[in-house]
Amino acid sequence: MRLHRLFHVLLAFTLGIGLLAGRLLWLQTWGGAAPRGSAAADATAMSVRQRAQGVTLDPGRGHIADRSGEPLTGVTVEGLLLLPGGAERLTESERRQLARILNVSPMRLSDEWRKADRPTWWNPGARDGGASPAPLTREQAEAIRRLRLAGATVASAVKRYPEARIAAHLVGFVAEQPERMTALYEKQLVDGQLSLSTPIGAAGLELAFDRLLHGAGESRIVSYIDGHGAGLDGLGVKTVGSSNPYYPLRLITTVDAAAQRAVEAAADAAGLDKGAVVVLDAATSDIVAMASRPAYEAERLSPQGDDWANRAIRAVAPGSIMKSFVAAVALEEGVVRPDETFDCDGTYGRYGLTCWKEGGHGHITFAEALAASCNIAFAEVGERLDGETLQRYAGALGVIGTVGWKGVSDVDGRPLSQLPEEQANRLFAASPSDADGGILAQTAIGQRDTRWTPLAAANWMATLARGGAPASPRAAAELRYADGHAVERYAAKALPGGAAAISPRTTRLVRGMLEGVVQSGTGASLRNASWPLAGKSGTAEATAGGRDVVHQWFAGYGPVDRPRYAVAVLAESRPLGSANRATAVFKAVMEALAALPE
Repeated sequence: MRLHRLFHVLLAFTLGIGLLAGRLLWLQTWGGAAPRGSAAADATAMSVRQRAQGVTLDPGRGHIADRSGEPLTGVTVEGLLLLPGGAERLTESERRQLARILNVSPMRLSDEWRKADRPTWWNPGARDGGASPAPLTREQAEAIRRLRLAGATVASAVKRYPEARIAAHLVGFVAEQPERMTALYEKQLVDGQLSLSTPIGAAGLELAFDRLLHGAGESRIVSYIDGHGAGLDGLGVKTVGSSNPYYPLRLITTVDAAAQRAVEAAADAAGLDKGAVVVLDAATSDIVAMASRPAYEAERLSPQGDDWANRAIRAVAPGSIMKSFVAAVALEEGVVRPDETFDCDGTYGRYGLTCWKEGGHGHITFAEALAASCNIAFAEVGERLDGETLQRYAGALGVIGTVGWKGVSDVDGRPLSQLPEEQANRLFAASPSDADGGILAQTAIGQRDTRWTPLAAANWMATLARGGAPASPRAAAELRYADGHAVERYAAKALPGGAAAISPRTTRLVRGMLEGVVQSGTGASLRNASWPLAGKSGTAEATAGGRDVVHQWFAGYGPVDRPRYAVAVLAESRPLGSANRATAVFKAVMEALAALPE
């Protein structure tokens, strides 16, 4: 009997333990289904909804720098981070002091702060809704720190583009582009490495190197809130993010930041409101500076505008700078001599072609014709050549197609173009073999279907300056880890087949003729420059907005005895009959470069 009673006790105990375990399992698995009014349900819901909200300090994207490492993207700024509910924690004295530091009224401070339902940067009026900070001065940051506020903190954030930005068109910009993101980075989206809202490269080097600039994760500052959006006392704010010592990567460009600033300032002062300036290292064709106007702000892009477009790599009619190329081909082919004479009375007699100088240049040698930019002499020489010959030399010397650096990335084995938006240069719209006398005559003076980019024009001048060997202009030299070690290098490249395209003799003859342009021709205003210069002016007829305009050019190099820079300037859509603005900009740019230390 005693054993029977003990058995029942043990059985009841076992069943009780089983019921308790089952209840615990039910609560853990289906407990959310409890009546909403119960304390257990409220506690469960509040626990689930308790979370960390944050703001990005550094998205982790790789940065872009000049040749010496000076940042072109990714500057660190200090800002005021407002936490939800923080405005209510301020004393009246703190509110007034903080408002005074920020140069706003206490009411404006409170109104802006109460809008923050998540951690938000103080940046009233910003289009991004407080996703980026209004930079604080050092004095402001220190004054705010001394207040020791409970609901706000001074934090450092990486701003993608600095306020006084340089090389904006070459560097480009990032933007949220969900459709492109889905098409290009589906795997990274699935893996959670990227999101549809992650900004990706949309133009310039940001676009060219986008796939190589993705980081190892962002850094964020977070504050902990409960289910009602109130801050949780005791948890404060924390910084979370990647600690990978090799990221973010850094792209080292060929740009010289000091030269870039000087070139942009000179171009603006000389009145370049629409156009471009390209400065190449005359020895290598590396891009030292590249400026395009109008300027733009990455944070304020207009969907209807194209101010962000890089006019340095857009192709337009080159006008008479084309004559320097035709001169090289004609001399190399032996169809003309520098001292051969031509008679220019202002009209060619066919194709409706005339000279820009009313009444003509009279009796003139071929060398003098380049200096004076005589259309009649060059139309005649153009007809002595044929389209296929011109096209062959143009391909070898880099004035058709694209000329920017192209190769294969060692990182992923895929093709890499450093200037993916570069437009193709051309001589003819149709087959070169179909070029008749009229087409050849008009092509020889840079009209008809001829199109050059300022980059190609500068590269042609660099080719002449270093003796006739063309190269592909580089914008970037190396991709580095955060610790400074190289990920991959982008070696300088010669254009295939170009080294033997023209002889040293032809190069010397053309260089001498370009010096004549400055000494006694259309570039005479450059004679009093700090350096002795050489080059060629150009004026091309065009239309813009239904009106007749001209594109004005000057391309050359200096100093002539030891060329350091090759420069091309394009002033777009200028009024008919106006003075050549490009020549004035060229002079200003060369003066700015001459003032830089070697």
